[in-house]
Amino acid sequence: MAHAIRRYYLPALLILWLALALRLYRLDFQSIWWDEGHSIFVASHPVTAIPTLPAMDVHPPAYFSLLHVWMALAGRSEFALRYLSVVFSLLTVALLWRFARLLTRSFPTPTNSIWPSTLTGLLAALSPLYVAYAQEVRSYAMITGLALASTFVLWRLLFPGHRRDTGRKRGGLLMLYIILTAACLYTHYFSIFLLLFQNLFWFIWLLRGKFIHHYKTKTMAVHAMLWVVSQMAVGLLFAPQLLLAARQITGYTNPNLAPPSLLDFISRSWQAYTTGLTIDPSPAHWGMGLVAAVIGVSWAIQFTVNRPRPILPFTLLLLWFSVPLAAYFIILQRQPSFEPRYLMLITPSLFLLLGLGCGYPIPISQSPNSSPPVRIAQTTHYALRPTLHILSALLLLTFTLSLLSYYTNETYFKDDSAGVAKWLAQETTANDIVY
Repeated sequence: MAHAIRRYYLPALLILWLALALRLYRLDFQSIWWDEGHSIFVASHPVTAIPTLPAMDVHPPAYFSLLHVWMALAGRSEFALRYLSVVFSLLTVALLWRFARLLTRSFPTPTNSIWPSTLTGLLAALSPLYVAYAQEVRSYAMITGLALASTFVLWRLLFPGHRRDTGRKRGGLLMLYIILTAACLYTHYFSIFLLLFQNLFWFIWLLRGKFIHHYKTKTMAVHAMLWVVSQMAVGLLFAPQLLLAARQITGYTNPNLAPPSLLDFISRSWQAYTTGLTIDPSPAHWGMGLVAAVIGVSWAIQFTVNRPRPILPFTLLLLWFSVPLAAYFIILQRQPSFEPRYLMLITPSLFLLLGLGCGYPIPISQSPNSSPPVRIAQTTHYALRPTLHILSALLLLTFTLSLLSYYTNETYFKDDSAGVAKWLAQETTANDIVY
């Protein structure tokens, strides 16, 4: 038991300590900037007034209401205000580690290796995007964690790993899924894209049950009914916000914005989710290309050496990443307001794709009397193992260098609003006009 704890949970604890240290480092170094000030201003109002404030713009109320309570408990210093995002970012790293462990069970060859979950956790801990938004008084760390939790519970519902995951326990999971998904909608309206992906994946799962497992019609009807009821329950929980959300979204226009081209949309999104937006263009392009190549090569290897192929986890992660992006791009053609951070809820899928693709060990047959084709395959598999290790090392190096740029590249630092306020206090008088 003690050996199992050291083997499986000690790496997770070390990753969390690393993630915490990186997120606390220089947490209050940069001044509160405009968007953070907006969050603080909104959260300073009574909780009951927050949803209908004109300053809410196109934001749902969950994060601001939680921040209101947090400010009452923790205070209003820059460190305290940003620490709420640190908490959600740490929970995201921890749950990514756990989700990677869960997904490895769906691979055709069982493994006790801790490397897939360890690599996934390390990438999330080092992600410049995750560190940046863990150090801001914004809702993006919160929505990322909630979207991950919702999808994690969805997987547990559709693919119970143990017989005990039935009956009352699965009913509890269904309730938890409903609550988490509704919380996503109350945190960021683009969570509707998360629901789009989840419903598509559920439909694929249902078709798989019919044509592969040959579920009876009654069983199919029960599964369909449970899913429809769960989506109706999510809608019911969100109903109090629905009319206000419709007014906010349809009433938001900015004639100065133009829809991005497809190339610009893909490029900026990919940079934000991989190297981050606080690194100079040349190294960013190298890093972006490397991450894309790593995903392609690593999953090509996994599909080559694993039989049957790991279709289910790959399908989940690919849909999670691509469906919201495609839907967002379509929406942008009618209502242009493009910021990659708006879809941070898809980024857990990217880290899981990287962690599982590079981290899942290549199975090697131990049969001493293998036929020549099998021996050739064994030799190939042995040769591919160091390839995945090299790809893993390159990924970690890329993320580390990108994170270093976030900490040190002054070009991308926020405006020094505290310095400006201090200068104004020293140099201006009551008769001065400040523009």
